[in-house]
Amino acid sequence: MLNPQSGLCLTDPGGNTANGTQLDIEACTGAANQLFSDQSQAALTPGSEVSFRATTSCCTNDFIRHQNGVGVISVINAGSSSLDKQDATWTVRAGLAGGSCLSFESKNFPNGYLRQQSGAVYQQQNDGTGQFASDATFCPSTGKNGRGVSLASYGNSALFLRHYNGHVYVASNGGPDAWDATTSWTDDVSWIPSTPWAP
Repeated sequence: MLNPQSGLCLTDPGGNTANGTQLDIEACTGAANQLFSDQSQAALTPGSEVSFRATTSCCTNDFIRHQNGVGVISVINAGSSSLDKQDATWTVRAGLAGGSCLSFESKNFPNGYLRQQSGAVYQQQNDGTGQFASDATFCPSTGKNGRGVSLASYGNSALFLRHYNGHVYVASNGGPDAWDATTSWTDDVSWIPSTPWAP
């Protein structure tokens, strides 16, 4: 972070990432210990737009997006194409299945929603059925790793939106499918609701 008046940058002298770390102010070098990311969160209010950033240490520049109808995570940044930014932007809707839960409509495919089907997550057109409504409704809670939000499947509250090997699934913490693996589960199911890439 650059102070425009002094021309100096905040620097983390020890590479510590814990909350409460004391920072120094030094000449800007562009080194890794002077690079910081915005951790602010967007509100999940029906009608608002959002992009969901992963919190797992491998993937903190990755966002949930659809690619050819499949739910995946990809690095999205200021240099990404307009299409990629739109694919990673969702309009928050009141849950199609009702209740206090939410549904997420694609920015660039109106009436196309993030929905789970047999464990995998897709962007698909709403067919108006009760099954689709249930599959496309997610219930937010505090992130399982203490950051952001976790999004439980309306149809099975033990299943949460999770990234695994670059794809998005609904997964339990241990279970029969590969994407239910317990390793890094709490991080993989925690998402930072971020400013939309394509407002």
